[in-house]
Amino acid sequence: MQIILLKEVPKVGRAGDIKTVKSGFALNFLIPKGLAEIATQDKKIAAEKKQADTQAQNVQQEKEWQELADTINGKEIALCVSANEKGSLYQQITPEMIAEGVSAEVQKNIPTDAPQIREPIKNIGEYPIVLQLGLSRANITLKVSAAV
Repeated sequence: MQIILLKEVPKVGRAGDIKTVKSGFALNFLIPKGLAEIATQDKKIAAEKKQADTQAQNVQQEKEWQELADTINGKEIALCVSANEKGSLYQQITPEMIAEGVSAEVQKNIPTDAPQIREPIKNIGEYPIVLQLGLSRANITLKVSAAV
């Protein structure tokens, strides 16, 4: 039986995929749980068109991520945070804080999951940070200083 997946199903496929599965699996599990629908000719055409549109959007998004990564690569981002006399921060630097700092610098939104932190940042200093933007990567230097 041919079905169109409405949601991702492990070991079967992703949303929008047209798959051939056993009738019992489709009728007793996938369709009742809202994970799939029976693939009629009209629905197949609509699903294929939607997949093509999604793929085109993904290609465009990847191109934008690459341009942004090229713009950001090598930049130095400064963050001023509260610290004690010894240089220890009262609050560790989070990926969200880094994303906000980069966003303010380049005037574009950076996803909060883009900064890849190797170790917790708890002291004043310079830290190399990798930003993962889709399939593209950008390396920045984070300068953490004490707020006056």
